[in-house]
Amino acid sequence: MATIGNLKIKVTAVTKGLQAGLRRAEKSLKKSSRKMRGISQNLAMSVSAPLAAIGGAALKASADLETLETSFGTLTGSTEKAKAIMEDLKDFASRTPFQIQGLAESQKVLMGFGLSIGESRKQLELLGNASQGSSEKLKGLAVVMGQVKGAGKLDAKDTLQFINQGVPIIQLLSDTLGKSALEIKQLTSQGKIGFEQVSAAMQMANEEGGMFYEGMERQSKTLNGVFSTLKDNLTLALAEIGNNISETFDLKGFGDKLIAKIKVITETFKNLSPEQKRTAIRMAAIAA
Repeated sequence: MATIGNLKIKVTAVTKGLQAGLRRAEKSLKKSSRKMRGISQNLAMSVSAPLAAIGGAALKASADLETLETSFGTLTGSTEKAKAIMEDLKDFASRTPFQIQGLAESQKVLMGFGLSIGESRKQLELLGNASQGSSEKLKGLAVVMGQVKGAGKLDAKDTLQFINQGVPIIQLLSDTLGKSALEIKQLTSQGKIGFEQVSAAMQMANEEGGMFYEGMERQSKTLNGVFSTLKDNLTLALAEIGNNISETFDLKGFGDKLIAKIKVITETFKNLSPEQKRTAIRMAAIAA
């Protein structure tokens, strides 16, 4: 009996030890499982967060370019012409130190003053070289050139605006027309310097040996120019991604459906009794 008792004690001890070992193993497995879930969640977050950020930036870039294209459609009365303008500006922006938004705004200014698509594009090139890579100067020059086009002549105010934007228009006109600076000023005061003469002076300054010859190309090789070109190419790439996301998930269609549902909810709420409205508002406040 003593032997059997000793055996029972030993078996019990072994069983308890086994149970304790199993409990420790279970705890260890649970702990490992929690760690793995944490690692998995962190990994998912580290992957999904950047993808979400890229997706958001892509959709914004796509929406911004679509807005620009729509504005050109309004100016030209043609979606096909608007698309052609945007494709041209994308190419222009990808090889110059200018952002596509700045180029588009400047071309819209020129077109708004009555220049055709072709004329405005030509002036954009000339003014781009003269603006020394500055989008602000480019738009300023577009405004002045547009004013000259609209008025049909260069006046003293326009002359000062050209000079303030870094373009010595009196000297350029003097070189082009073969007249002294004093004579140019007199002709200007008499309203005898028209858009054609100003455009010709800018054209001559853009030719080889001229003050603004290959101005954009030189600026594009500077550090600021390289970063600007890189930024614009990235924007265009994101916009393309955004277009694909919008088309794949039919975001416009989804938005239209959501707007329709909101309108139904709004109309339904308007038709509720005052008491029902108060109840709905309280419930919404609780849910929030």
